[in-house]
Amino acid sequence: MASDDKDNGETLEEVFSKPYMFNIPDATYDDLPELIGSLKRAAIDAYVRNKLAPPPAFFTLAEDHYLITVNSGAGGGSTTRITRPNSDGEGGGKASTTTTNFGQTQCDDGDFTSEFESVREEIKKILEPWIDLPKPERINEEMDDCRRIVSLLAEKASVQGVKIVPSGKIHTKIKSIYDNLTQMGGTTIETFKSNIVENLDGIVGNLSVATTFWGATLGSEYGAFKKARESVVSAVKQGTDTFNAIANKTSGKMNIALKIAEFAVDGFKIFSTGTKVVGAALDSIGLGLKAIDNLKDAKSTTKTSNTYDEGVSSLISFFNEINKSLYNTENAIQRNLIDNYGKMQEDKEYYDLELKALKSSEIKTSEDKLYINESKVNSILHNAKPSIIKQLELAKGRFLSVDITPVIRRNSMVGIGATGFSVAFHHFKWLLHDLVGRLTEEIDNSFKNFELAIEYIKTEDYKAKSELDNMGNTIDNHKGPDPWQDRD
Repeated sequence: MASDDKDNGETLEEVFSKPYMFNIPDATYDDLPELIGSLKRAAIDAYVRNKLAPPPAFFTLAEDHYLITVNSGAGGGSTTRITRPNSDGEGGGKASTTTTNFGQTQCDDGDFTSEFESVREEIKKILEPWIDLPKPERINEEMDDCRRIVSLLAEKASVQGVKIVPSGKIHTKIKSIYDNLTQMGGTTIETFKSNIVENLDGIVGNLSVATTFWGATLGSEYGAFKKARESVVSAVKQGTDTFNAIANKTSGKMNIALKIAEFAVDGFKIFSTGTKVVGAALDSIGLGLKAIDNLKDAKSTTKTSNTYDEGVSSLISFFNEINKSLYNTENAIQRNLIDNYGKMQEDKEYYDLELKALKSSEIKTSEDKLYINESKVNSILHNAKPSIIKQLELAKGRFLSVDITPVIRRNSMVGIGATGFSVAFHHFKWLLHDLVGRLTEEIDNSFKNFELAIEYIKTEDYKAKSELDNMGNTIDNHKGPDPWQDRD
């Protein structure tokens, strides 16, 4: 932490005559309490200079007090000494005035503590919504949970920000099933391969892309609040500089240049491999990034202040611009979630396996029996299938660990509200969770149906035939929740 005690060759009087500022060049959002203390003190300095010591009064600013001197002519006049707030912006306001008139001197006590408190309350009212913004590192922790889900569903490893996300085993196992089936033949094998296995890889891939988009929205939120916190620090620092300038009888300037929307767009890339890559994948299943792609920050503006009231107005304008940018950003993210949720509802075939049970009447046992390879069937049913089921169950369980509501909670005046876009985000989460659950059930049933078909081909007995034909009821009556249910 930088020291505020540097004299740089200045006299003690010169050091004390300068307005106080919490002087840490690299101050961050964690230093906000100290920065706000400096802002309060600087605002009171400007208030005293502008409101209590207007020309022709002479104003002197010392470390622990103000002096206001007014000459009335004929050797008369008055000097008022007012105690100054401490470095936290607290205290001060006790006054004593010495008046000289025609050789007579009179001393009176005064009190400006209520005026000082009004200034503090004004600053508090402006800053209060911005005191406890979401922490980017906590958002990143939720992103890590999302990455773990993507890694289970992904076909290929990816680099997300500075993190390598490995691929899962599902696609490799699906390929091994396909290869084993290709080396066999017959109507039953071909039906299972074309109806189930050839569709399975694409469905898991589509779920991986949709999950990547869902998690990447947190990257946008991460970027937005990382920059919002920096903007708050900038506003407080510039506000302090402005009030210090007013206290020193000069103009103060605040430059409002925000990058919240820009960092939200870049933040998407923290999770994904880049908006162009993900955008192409999303396009393949009808999802889009239009709302996020169009995000832009307002052009930078400069506010000049010569009085205390103008300084307050400039500070309010700065925070209004921060909130406007944050609102537009979160609103775009929320709109994108809602639009893509609706698009998934329209294109259910991209995510549903749409099972049709194999029936004994469709099986040519004598012909199919010639193509059955016991070793390859066992590899499919007792090696590949359990591994796929296990990976999907892990993914489904990990959705439960993602809860952004407490992580992005903030004052209700900030952005789009106290919990941001968490409702839309969690609707999307439960859709993905239930789709993975439904897919797990469908794989289990379809492979069980295949297993019973193989058993019937091998034995051709009544029990195998009956169990096979009863699978239709199991397949048609799902046990888990309907992924496409109304979540409003």
